[in-house]
Formats: sequence, C-alpha cells, structure tokens
Amino acid sequence: MAIDFNRSDFKIFYTVENVHVLDSYWQKYEDLLLDKKSIDLSLGYDYIDHEKYLRFPYWIMTNFKPEDDYAAIKRTCDYLNKPVINMAARVRFCSFVCRYDYFGNRRIIYDQISQVDHIDCDSLFMHNNNLLKDKFNNQKREYLKEYKFNLCPENSNTKGYVTEKIFDAIYSGCIPVYWGSENHPEPEILNQNAIFFFDHNSDNSSLFNELKTLNENPRLYKEFTTQNRLQKNSQDIIYEYFTKLDCKLRKIVNSV
Repeated sequence: MAIDFNRSDFKIFYTVENVHVLDSYWQKYEDLLLDKKSIDLSLGYDYIDHEKYLRFPYWIMTNFKPEDDYAAIKRTCDYLNKPVINMAARVRFCSFVCRYDYFGNRRIIYDQISQVDHIDCDSLFMHNNNLLKDKFNNQKREYLKEYKFNLCPENSNTKGYVTEKIFDAIYSGCIPVYWGSENHPEPEILNQNAIFFFDHNSDNSSLFNELKTLNENPRLYKEFTTQNRLQKNSQDIIYEYFTKLDCKLRKIVNSV
C-alpha cells in the first residue's frame, strides 16, 4: 500500500467511494484504516464515533471551498435552497449522467423511467446524446439547466453514502430522482420532500405518475420546484463540518 511508503509527518486517509460493497475493489478499505497506527485522520461517508475519524462527504468539497467562512457557506446554501429556475429554458424531460453501472441498479432505473419519456444520457452509460459536450463543453451544472428532472442514483446503497450527483441536480434547479443512502440522503441537509425516490422493492407506479404529471403540467412543476431544497439550519451543519476538520488538523499538527 502506497501509504506505508509515504514518509510524510502526517497521514490522512480519505475515501469518496463506498467501501462497504461486497467484493468491490474498495472493500479492502472498509475499516477506513482506523487501526493503522501511521494514519492520523480518516475521512469518509460513514457515521462513526472514533477519535481518528471525521465524516466529511465528498459533496461538501464540490459545493464549498476550504477557505469559505460562515457567510460564504450561507450564500451557497441560500442558492441551493432556492436555485434560479428559468422555465423557458427547461425544455427537456430528464438527463442521466454517469459513466458506469457496476451492479445493474442504474439500468433498472433507466429502463423503468424511460417509460415516462425519453432520457438523455450524455456520459458513457447508455450514451445517446452529445449535448453536454457539444453545447456545454462538459459543464454539467449548466447542461442540467435545460432539464426538468435528473436521474442521480448512487452506484450502491449504503447509509451515508451520498455523492455530488444529487447536489448537482439541486444546484441546477432540476428535480432529483434519487436512489441510495437508504433513500434518506443527508436528512439534516436536504428537504426529502423536494426529491423523488426510486424504490427497487416497489413497482414505483406512483413515482411514474408524478413524473408524468409534472412533466406535462408547467404550473405544477413550478409549484414543486419553488419549495425549499434544504433544511433550515443546513449552513450551520456544513460550517460545523469545516470547524471540526480544522480542529482535528490543528490537533494533529500541534501534537508533534
């Protein structure tokens, strides 16, 4: 392992992958290296109480900068809470941007929701469209502003494993259609009522009906998208992530 050969004074392990998927490449890091004496701090998605661990999900890094103070975090949260939605530009039904479908879950979601209307897939998985590259130069969040819905399922389902995908959809004003994190993604941060959930253990007929109704009725679609996307105190919780990380790092550096 490369970390064993690293001669740095401080060592931090950070994973953005779901390390709890059976027989996956990342499962070898399931212990998050917490028992490895050379590791000073471990960061990941899990909810774990351990002196060497801090939950710091990847979506924080894609929406906030390390130097952000409370005011900057609040500005971003305010935008995520009420993203700008240009209904005239939102002319396409649904997008699906992902590279792979390791376990077949995404194909099932794609096949079933395709029965409602056509889904544009601009990445490697089910590729059928080039709008993202040709018109938006791979600027995903700008590209999503032309869509009413965005399929943003995770590649696997584990509590706490929430990536940047659902936040990309929210930032761009799309309605997320989500699966993962036991269908309760970041409940302290995200308004669960502003998200549609796909359930692999259900026939999802009510979901399909709601998507069809909102797709065909601009007034109802607009009503749905005007609700708050975030919980009331989301900026406080996110700021606390940064303050805890800062405290951990200072403690590590000062211990030498």
